[in-house]
Amino acid sequence: MSKSRHLSRQLVVKALFADLNSLNPQRDFSNIDYVLENFGQTLSCEDFTRQLHAKALANQNTALELIQEYAAEWPIEKIALVDKVILILGITELLDPLPDVPPIVAINEAVELAKDFGGTNASKFVNGVLSNIAKAKLGNTKLGITNLNV
Repeated sequence: MSKSRHLSRQLVVKALFADLNSLNPQRDFSNIDYVLENFGQTLSCEDFTRQLHAKALANQNTALELIQEYAAEWPIEKIALVDKVILILGITELLDPLPDVPPIVAINEAVELAKDFGGTNASKFVNGVLSNIAKAKLGNTKLGITNLNV
């Protein structure tokens, strides 16, 4: 995993968390600008970070619908905000990817983010939801999964 892109994803999680947790959506500042200015001084791929943040915001409603569909046993309001943010980012990278991000990398990165930011079982939850969405929307071939029963 690219350390720079992993840092980008961590910064996007922070900005999205602030975006979704904001009491004032009509604010005069950008959460991604704030996060980049205060935590991204060593970042070498600011464009990737900004693009990923913008795509995640644009895909937020679709991602939340998919979370409700593929994590039906968990009411959306019961899912921790940080887990929702990580899932929104993961779904965005799966279904509206930036170049050079294969689906399996998107899932693995989201699982790592869940380990970084989530609770005890967050990584398993994120992996399960994203894997099910990926299989349903992309199919096993695009995920690099082949039938080993010959």
